[in-house]
Amino acid sequence: MTAPDRFARLVAAAAAVASIAYVLAFHGRRDLWFDEVASVDQFVVIPLSKAATWYPYTNHHVLSNLLANAWLTLTGFKTFGSVAAEPFLLRWISIAASAGTLWYAWLLVRRIAGERAAALAVATLGASLCFTSFAAQIRGYAVSALCCTATLHHLASFADGGRRRHAAFAVVAGALSFYALPSNLYFLGALGGAHGLAWVAFRGRRDLLASLTAALALGSGLLLYAPMWDGLFGNPIVQSHGAFRWKTLYSVMPGVLLQFALDTAPALLLSAWIWIRTARGPGDAARDARRRALLFGATLLLPFVLSFVRADHPVERVFQNLVVVAAAAAGIGAAPFLSAGRLVAAVLVMGAWGVASHVAVQRSIAADIDRDAVRQDLRGAYFLAPSFDMHGVRSAVAVARQEGDVVLAHDLDRVAVAAYLRLSGIACLRPERAADALGGTSPVIVVTGQPGRFLREMSERHPHRVVERIELPRNRFAVFRASPR
Repeated sequence: MTAPDRFARLVAAAAAVASIAYVLAFHGRRDLWFDEVASVDQFVVIPLSKAATWYPYTNHHVLSNLLANAWLTLTGFKTFGSVAAEPFLLRWISIAASAGTLWYAWLLVRRIAGERAAALAVATLGASLCFTSFAAQIRGYAVSALCCTATLHHLASFADGGRRRHAAFAVVAGALSFYALPSNLYFLGALGGAHGLAWVAFRGRRDLLASLTAALALGSGLLLYAPMWDGLFGNPIVQSHGAFRWKTLYSVMPGVLLQFALDTAPALLLSAWIWIRTARGPGDAARDARRRALLFGATLLLPFVLSFVRADHPVERVFQNLVVVAAAAAGIGAAPFLSAGRLVAAVLVMGAWGVASHVAVQRSIAADIDRDAVRQDLRGAYFLAPSFDMHGVRSAVAVARQEGDVVLAHDLDRVAVAAYLRLSGIACLRPERAADALGGTSPVIVVTGQPGRFLREMSERHPHRVVERIELPRNRFAVFRASPR
């Protein structure tokens, strides 16, 4: 066993602390958005027994919702209003899971390529917006990433000749990853397929056993859903739609991989160059490099292929956990290059790259407001803007509302708008009621995230109304009063 590299450990710890500090500062107390509101309202503040046996649709990320539900039960703050007033009441669970993901990424890469490579992998993952944008969400993605990374580590350890207990841990972590998100069917299938391909190519018995271990993890995860099988298998969103949906390969996969590449570009380019040089050489090192390239490449690509074959309709965030695979591969490939000085330089470059990415994405989100665009991808989304202030909307509407006024959520995030207004006792119509409300005679207060579009619709469809903008400084939303002439 190699001696501990205290310097590499210090660098990795600093990178991890910086990443979690960033998440705390920018996302730790952010107001809840559409899917978070639905998760808390429908699955977290209900009785725990119901949350464990009821699966109405895919927004129920069971493992994380059960953890949040149990925590609120324990603390006594089991109301939507409590979470809306202090989102960190639940965000800390996801942030803790994200810290655990960084730890397991360290363990994974350290075992394969050493502590300097592991430090670069932690820095690469910690600087990735595809990781940090999900690190504090009150949903299942952070817990899913932790379970998937733990599965990667333990399965790789077992396949490389480690103790059999790693296989048992891989089954537990893999089952929990599936319980966190049913879409991790593709991740576990990809792991099994990757080790199966490695067994065919390199004839390693442990790779065959690792492939079977991944299948056992998937089966165990399926058993965890036993109380809600009817809801899970009968849900139209998770059902197959025939076979071979080509859009997954020509649109979803390139879009996701491009975002991973943008996040990890400096480390990934360095790693790819060194990895190719190593794999082309003779001897055991080259053979091991080729096997690793096959394992990580297949784990990264097979989830898209499996989804393509199954012909479901995945959104990009189904594959968000694969950013861990990309970051780990970047660290492993760069291992022969990493002297102490080069490690520091690489980590600083990744830190600067992460800061530059944050600035660029935030500028893009800010510009979306002027363009009436709604961004929601792996690197950024409308609800990650500092101006996403639901309490500001709630206060503005409460002050402006007069007796007889109708309140309408016009478009963007109608669920969050309605939920926060409900805390002030204000009923809010959904967008599909817009024509009825604006075609009537009562004054209408409209909350919209696309003010330009709203004003165009008013001039074209409801010219009989006078529209007045209500002051709401530095907010992603705009509030209008539309009064009859």
